[in-house]
Amino acid sequence: CSEDLVHWEAKGLAFHRAPTGWGVAMFWAPCVVEHNGAFYSYYSALGNVPGGKQHLRICVATSDSPGGPFRDAKAPLLELGKSTIDAHAFIDDGKAYLYYALDQRGPLFRGLFQAVDIARRVISRQPRAAARAIATVIAATVYWPLARGGAIVERAGAPGLAAKLPLSFYRHLSFATMRNDSLDRFGTRLERRYTREQMRDLMRGAGLVDVRISDSAPYWHGVGSKPRT
Repeated sequence: CSEDLVHWEAKGLAFHRAPTGWGVAMFWAPCVVEHNGAFYSYYSALGNVPGGKQHLRICVATSDSPGGPFRDAKAPLLELGKSTIDAHAFIDDGKAYLYYALDQRGPLFRGLFQAVDIARRVISRQPRAAARAIATVIAATVYWPLARGGAIVERAGAPGLAAKLPLSFYRHLSFATMRNDSLDRFGTRLERRYTREQMRDLMRGAGLVDVRISDSAPYWHGVGSKPRT
């Protein structure tokens, strides 16, 4: 630690892996933020995930001091079905934000993701009727061909390969679903990504009961029911 950012003193490790903790190796890239007197450390680690495999995930640990000791509060924090690393958290105007990197994705995927986000910003600012029409065109020229291509590959006897193709999770769904999701993706001005737990809390907060969040892509979607009167 340091009081002037010139002279430093070692204080030891701020975080120790608990014997029963989720992470097993590769602890790195911590980001510490303070909120209401508590300190939160978002870090990356390797641990066990469903399917008997090990992947990288973001975890969060808490402490009363920025120097620790930090103890896991939720590990892993996000479960998006893919490796997530390099969390960066900050609070602005009373709102908390968490940015992170998708690991095991090459420059092509990241470039495509950025291009889609730019398209969303442009399309969402058009009149609603125009945005709906553009989303329908995207569904017909992008979603439908890729989804049907995945279905063809699956029928050819390669379901594993089919599942890895872009938008292949639509291969058993209707065009109406693709069109609706296309409008959701490109017609939304404000976009915020939620964890599974946050989505469940939002639905319950809206008064829904029997809330169920699907484990399959696209992440996340769920169903709930109105309370019986």
